[in-house]
Amino acid sequence: MHGRAPAAFLARVRRDLRFHRQGGDEDSQPFPLLTDDDALDLDPAWSPDGRWLFFSSDRGGIFNLYARGTDGAVRQVTNVES
Repeated sequence: MHGRAPAAFLARVRRDLRFHRQGGDEDSQPFPLLTDDDALDLDPAWSPDGRWLFFSSDRGGIFNLYARGTDGAVRQVTNVES
């Protein structure tokens, strides 16, 4: 990504908001899912270097901050318990 965050948008599917990334070559999906679960994922923000997508999610039962790296792994950043 070389310091440029890809264009992203949110799509509403039932109660879920799912992040999609615009880009890819002719042989790949033009809008691959960045998160795909039953949780509500909100408030996306790219890191300045474009390597992380931060977002809030209730996937643990309460909203916390999560990050999805370029490796595809999602990591919980905060640990709000109540």
